[in-house]
Amino acid sequence: MFINLEVSISLELFFSKYLNKETKMNIDEIYLKIANNIIDAIGSEWAIATINCKLAPNYGGFKCVYKEDISSIVDHDFDISFETFEAFEILHKITTEDGASKWNRATFTLYSTGKSSTNFEWDQELADEIGATS
Repeated sequence: MFINLEVSISLELFFSKYLNKETKMNIDEIYLKIANNIIDAIGSEWAIATINCKLAPNYGGFKCVYKEDISSIVDHDFDISFETFEAFEILHKITTEDGASKWNRATFTLYSTGKSSTNFEWDQELADEIGATS
């Protein structure tokens, strides 16, 4: 299952029905938090940044890269904060709690213009691998 969702940082509470009771953050605010954390983590000129997230109970893996120029073939790694990891956990909880959607991989892409996109995907091999080690 693959879900593609285009999101603008200035999105007007598109997911306002999803309100996290613990943090009082909606999905739009979570995306904004992730975007701000990317900007803080890079700290230099960049054109595009991507966080590839693998997430399951008691497991989180992240690959974070940015490019200084959109057409560049060179990726630069960056590290995310624990706060960003928590934002992905909250996002996962909110978007999967009704059982309608299921994902264990997410890709969050942010452009220096402020545009962003998020893709969610279910990877059964990843679920089996994590399940076998727990």
